[in-house]
Amino acid sequence: MAVVTSCRSGKSRSGVCPEAHLADGRLVLVLVEKKGRLAYLRFLLQLATQGVVPGALPFVRVEHVTEVQVHVRGKQSSWNVDGELLRHPRVHIGVHAGLVDVFARGIEQM
Repeated sequence: MAVVTSCRSGKSRSGVCPEAHLADGRLVLVLVEKKGRLAYLRFLLQLATQGVVPGALPFVRVEHVTEVQVHVRGKQSSWNVDGELLRHPRVHIGVHAGLVDVFARGIEQM
């Protein structure tokens, strides 16, 4: 999962990734190792209650990156990119800092 903003909502007060921010020019890349259903359920519960917390679960790795390429081996894969379904075995995600001006009502408290 690649996160650009914290994605806070009424269901997830901390957001998916509390430390992600639009202004830092980075993506937060969340890598989850293949584990059993119980471990994945623990990850989903933490995601909903606290967001992704680095080091909280031993099978979840959090990296701050400016770009990432994903190459799928084997079966065809589908990706959800901003609500659009993308069917391609290779995906390239990058940040272009300062490309778009973002206006807000105030400074986000961290």
